[in-house]
Amino acid sequence: MFDGGFWNYIRSFFLILKRSLIAHRVALLILLVGVFFPLQIFGELAEEVWENEGGFSWDVPTLLAIHSKIGATQNNHNCWIAQPPINNAGPVLRAGFTDTLVTGIPIK
Repeated sequence: MFDGGFWNYIRSFFLILKRSLIAHRVALLILLVGVFFPLQIFGELAEEVWENEGGFSWDVPTLLAIHSKIGATQNNHNCWIAQPPINNAGPVLRAGFTDTLVTGIPIK
């Protein structure tokens, strides 16, 4: 079916592959550690999210702990340089689409 030339090509291919793997073993190890393992970890985490259909098992306790620590300070905007909101919007500001840029900042 196959002549001797085909098997010589296969043998030479594997010989070249073996030599290149030996010559570049450090680079391949770095590639394995730097790309393949993180990709496998990401795949496992994605599969866990897919199976649970709501996130990880530690999501809710973590969010509750963060919320209990932060509490009402999330709604407290106390930046000393922040401008207070403008409450006197006229018809131009309410329209939404205008020909001129309307920012609500008074121009001198």
